[in-house]
Amino acid sequence: MTFTREQLEKLKEAEPHFRTARDGFVRYAPRNLHTLVADTYFEATGQKIPANWTCSICVLNLYRKVGYFYFKDLEEIEKNQASNELEPNALEDTELNPPEKPVAKKNKKDGRQTK
Repeated sequence: MTFTREQLEKLKEAEPHFRTARDGFVRYAPRNLHTLVADTYFEATGQKIPANWTCSICVLNLYRKVGYFYFKDLEEIEKNQASNELEPNALEDTELNPPEKPVAKKNKKDGRQTK
């Protein structure tokens, strides 16, 4: 994972712009959001992104790059949650509820046990 959960929460505000950047455009993204996204990416990776927010290509590249890692991390979290949901059920079935063993019954006529 690239981002922590707190950083993903910060970046959630930019999610619509990450989605449109996949299609090749970013509209009406405020400048303070550009700075937030670039700073969060720098905190997570240590890599600086060129901060020329008057250049539309630079803004698009910012949202494409950070959005790629953002969605990758979200997918990873979803996979982990899905696998965690399956594991407790498996434990429930095997350890908490062991399969019942057949109880031997006595035959009424001669007293021998049968299955």
